[in-house]
Amino acid sequence: VLHIENGIPVKGDEGSVTLDAKCEKITDFSISYTTSVTYPKSNIISEDKAKAAFKEKIGMEHIYRTYFDWKTKKTTVFPVYAIPQSNIYIDAVTGEKTQINEISYITFKGTMEADEQMSNSGGGRNFSKAEMNELENIEGLLSVKDIETRLRANKLFGLDYGYELTYTAAKKNAGSEKDEYFYYMAFRKKDGNGYKYAYVTVNAANGEIKDFSRNQYGEKITFPSDETAKKTAESIISSLAPEKGGEYKLDTVSDGYVTYDRYVSGIRVEGDYIRISLYGKGAELTTYAISYTDAEFPDITNAMDKDKAADIIFEETGYKAMYMPYAEKADSIAPNRCALCYVPEDPSVMIDSLSGKRVRYDAKPYSSGKLGEYADIESHYAKDGINELKRFGIGFGGGQFKPDEPILQKDFAALLVTADNRSSIVIDENTDYDDFYRQARRSLIKKDEVSPDSYVTRLDAAKYICRALSIEKCAELEGIYNCPFVDVTSGKGYTTLLWGLKILSGEGGGTFSPDAPLTRGDCAIMLSRMLSLR
Repeated sequence: VLHIENGIPVKGDEGSVTLDAKCEKITDFSISYTTSVTYPKSNIISEDKAKAAFKEKIGMEHIYRTYFDWKTKKTTVFPVYAIPQSNIYIDAVTGEKTQINEISYITFKGTMEADEQMSNSGGGRNFSKAEMNELENIEGLLSVKDIETRLRANKLFGLDYGYELTYTAAKKNAGSEKDEYFYYMAFRKKDGNGYKYAYVTVNAANGEIKDFSRNQYGEKITFPSDETAKKTAESIISSLAPEKGGEYKLDTVSDGYVTYDRYVSGIRVEGDYIRISLYGKGAELTTYAISYTDAEFPDITNAMDKDKAADIIFEETGYKAMYMPYAEKADSIAPNRCALCYVPEDPSVMIDSLSGKRVRYDAKPYSSGKLGEYADIESHYAKDGINELKRFGIGFGGGQFKPDEPILQKDFAALLVTADNRSSIVIDENTDYDDFYRQARRSLIKKDEVSPDSYVTRLDAAKYICRALSIEKCAELEGIYNCPFVDVTSGKGYTTLLWGLKILSGEGGGTFSPDAPLTRGDCAIMLSRMLSLR
């Protein structure tokens, strides 16, 4: 539910109630409601005029997005048009561009000792001392001593010999297609009653600095002028990233903090940046970090224009007038003003700029994750079971359930795990089955039973469901069951228990056909009946 004022929703103010399967109990309740602002009544421009104003005064952002597949160890780069994430909106009264200072809540940031900080930094695997020694023998890698000498020689870091090297770890970069190794190094220097710390991440092959940070314990922090900070940052990039730095363009300069974004073929690469912090009138370096995607970038010569992209994106998401509570001051923790703006209902929508199709975060075709009406179940005996699963948000995408098709084990696993977790799923071409198998193998499908593209037999399904209901130990008891099915010679406990619980029924004539493939329709009936027991 939404918070409505004067017939207009308030952005961010929502409430929800979760009920149990029988709609008898409230299992969860939440609400957010802004009370610190007033909501002005005004005549607003039409949605069409707001869209035209958006195209003229804001426009879609053309960017490269990147996705790293941890299974294949491959990086995909794809160009998309997306709604700019810059807190800039169209005023619903004037039709002008306006920037809203939406509240960003500050999360707690703790501190940790040098060893802990370094061992938790970055992705990949730590190496033992013996492995560290072996690393230095890998062809093409620099030694720790070489890296240390280079760091101390570079005056940007201020690592004189008063700084003691207290910790060194090496990790293979798990988030890369290539065999990349990084050294993680911590330095410490006694300073009065406390210590100064410095931390560095270095490419072990070429000595390139990935990130650097140091604190100035006990010192009052002042900042250089923006112009000094900008010039110093440019010099630092020339020194630390001479080959890559030319691809980055200045984004912001404020209080000694300078940010750059990477551009390829004239458009921004999302997630590729340089961040530099400077302190004091002398603009001394305190932090440096660079992110750089080393991959092939698609040619965007034939990309569509941004107005056409806006039309497609607006077809995918509504563009509605909303009240926008905001803070007058940037450091406020609560809103004290309210604007009336046009806001995209789904700001995450993005389309491939070459194909014009909506895509997901991983470049695969987008699926709404919602179940529509099935066109092939109207006269089917499993209709009620299929619709009951659909009520829980469980089913197949594409508008067809295909109830008479045998169900594959991977689809049964996804449906069973989802039903067992009381969550929802729409199975389609984008479904990632790995997570479902990880969950299923804990208790539902044993390791030696895993066969994703095989059909599930009716007896297999009975076993999996008994495990989901935690009654397998009872099902395995021998000689105590009067099985109602004459053709069940093994697994009598599984079929008898589920028959008694009214989860399964036979094929007629006292038979069950335990070795026959289970159809999607019969699967829906069994799982919907299982859910009714919860």
